[in-house]
Amino acid sequence: MGKLTQLGQMAMLGMLSATLVFAQGKQLQTQRSPAANAEATTDKAPADPQSGGEPYHILNGLPTLLRLHHDTEVGTNNPVDVYALVIEMQVMNDLGEQRRQRDAYLADRDLDELLEATNARRRARGLPERTRDEVQQEFGSSGGARS
Repeated sequence: MGKLTQLGQMAMLGMLSATLVFAQGKQLQTQRSPAANAEATTDKAPADPQSGGEPYHILNGLPTLLRLHHDTEVGTNNPVDVYALVIEMQVMNDLGEQRRQRDAYLADRDLDELLEATNARRRARGLPERTRDEVQQEFGSSGGARS
């Protein structure tokens, strides 16, 4: 047990020395930027540092996605205000749907290529060709199944 205790003490000493060697010398920041009582701004663009303006931080005002986008309703030209978050979510949903459609198309194309290669080998051996429906029943249907 003396050897185990000595090994444990060496491990603890190694961890302590590693902490001291690799610790950062930088002091913890205690001041918030901007100040908690600072007035919120609605500037959309960052201030130009060369003009002497204060640089823009997301904490200076509204988060970017909570800004209003002024638009008009299609067909009626009624003014409408839409949060940028809603627009961003619609774009993300559309991109996701495009990705699903592309994946289904690629899976469909891959199945066609595999069937063509398989049927070429089956024809060479004198076996009947496999149909798309047979393959889909055996392995499950792909996302963009055709009949």
